[in-house]
Parts: sequence; C-alpha cells; structure tokens
Amino acid sequence: MIRLGLRSLSRERPARERGPYLYTQASLEPGRTAFVLVDVWSEHGSPTHHERAQQIIEDKIVPALAAARAAGMHIIHAPAGRAIAPAITVLSGDRVHGLTPIGELGLDDLFYVGFSTNGCVLHRPYGIVATHKAHRVILLRDATTGTEYPDTLGDLCATRAAIGRIERHYGYTVLTEEFINACY
Repeated sequence: MIRLGLRSLSRERPARERGPYLYTQASLEPGRTAFVLVDVWSEHGSPTHHERAQQIIEDKIVPALAAARAAGMHIIHAPAGRAIAPAITVLSGDRVHGLTPIGELGLDDLFYVGFSTNGCVLHRPYGIVATHKAHRVILLRDATTGTEYPDTLGDLCATRAAIGRIERHYGYTVLTEEFINACY
C-alpha cells in the first residue's frame, strides 16, 4: 500500500486563514495504479520547451518511473506515435497506449507526468480530462511543463495555470520527491 499526501485547490472561495490548498491523505494499491507518461518525446517543438522537458525527464521523470516500477505500478507510455525520449526505457511489461485502453485495465488511480501540461496532459484521449471521472488522477506537478508563450516563459505562468486547473477541477498533485518517498 502506498500512502501519500495529495494537494488540491478548494472549489469554493477559501477563507484567508485556511489558504487555497486542501491536503488529503490517500492510500493507493500499486496493482490498481498506473504511472502514465504523456508525450515524453525525444524531441519537442520549440527550443525552450525542449530544454525544459529534457531537464524534467532526467531530473524528475526517470527517478519517478523507477520508483513506480519498484512499487509495482502499471506503466503506461502515451507518446502519441512519436519517438520516446532515450532516457526512458520501455520494458516488456509496460503498456503503450493504443494497444490497451486505460479504461479496460481495472485501475483506480493514475499518476501523470509529461508534456505539455496545458495541452496533451489535460486533453489527449488518455489525458486527465478524459480519465478523471473514472479514476483518481494525480499529477506530479514538478514532472511536467506547459507550452509557454513569450510573455509567460519567465514565470511559467501557463504551466502554473494548468496545474491550478487540474487541482481545482480534475484531481490532485504531488511533488516528485513525495511520490518517490511513498513508493519505497
């Protein structure tokens, strides 16, 4: 059993003294949980997005993937037909989305990592919007980045807004370090 604190945003206007975040303790059964890698590609469109994505893959996603495997979670790669990043190894027990629909795997919980937060992670057919009604969805909020624009790149505003949308409307988030510690 994995025990983990999950963060979400209150759907109601929070009292100033309470703050905007709600924290929930959760217990997850690894055999009924999947670690979903969305568009963890070898190449990303813009140079700034590619640089951020590659750093996140190396520093966050690779160690989190190892922890998910060690815990006994299902691993689902969802690369949308593109080449998976070389740092990510697809093992024989892993699933590549398209061969088995996520809804047919009998899962309760889905951990998401990958790109882009405000696009594919949310809106692909296997993304958070499509799966949140049938599963508890949890984003590793420091293992993702969104598509940023010239006026949002400095503070990653588009990424932060997408994370807030997920926390308010669709599910929960955790930090990679919290996830890894819970898996071991």
